[in-house]
Amino acid sequence: SFPTRRSSDLDQLDSSAWVVDGCSYEYTDHGVWRFDEEDVDGELHLHDFHAPVDFYPKDGPVGPLIGSGHLEAGCAVTGRLRIGKDEYWVDGMGIRDRGWGVRHFEEILVHRWVAGTFGPDASAYAVSVLGSEGAIADFGVLVRGDEVIPAVEIDIITLLERDGLTHRGGTARMVLANGEVVQIEAEVLQKGVISVL
Repeated sequence: SFPTRRSSDLDQLDSSAWVVDGCSYEYTDHGVWRFDEEDVDGELHLHDFHAPVDFYPKDGPVGPLIGSGHLEAGCAVTGRLRIGKDEYWVDGMGIRDRGWGVRHFEEILVHRWVAGTFGPDASAYAVSVLGSEGAIADFGVLVRGDEVIPAVEIDIITLLERDGLTHRGGTARMVLANGEVVQIEAEVLQKGVISVL
């Protein structure tokens, strides 16, 4: 059983509104990013497709390493951005990811995170974490409206170039608790790997 919490339960915490330099974020009935810098300005609105879910494990050898609180929600993203002299009107989709609590990144050797939304109909989340003691935790869910279906098997494959830093895409395969199989093929939009030493 994975808890699904309405946005107002956890997004309304005091930390849900902040300002740093020319960037701010607040959550009222939806998330709002505002930017006011010399090279970038604008405002983006994030409207969730489903109640945010926290499907991260809280126990086991890896669960306590990755934080006590986590929310993810597929959302519509609309608004305006100016980057340099170019102005863009945004009407797309995204994933709203919010976490809090202590993260023990020094104890995590490898972390794969696949998140995708397909509009109001479905959003999928799959995570694989290798801890420093050699334990692997795989977990994920498929969200359809108010239904949250946990994954019982997860296989995430990332394709890397010879330099070990440039990715070429990958796949995520989830076998859900109801027997359904979901496979996501990732297309490269921005090449790169995050490495924390």
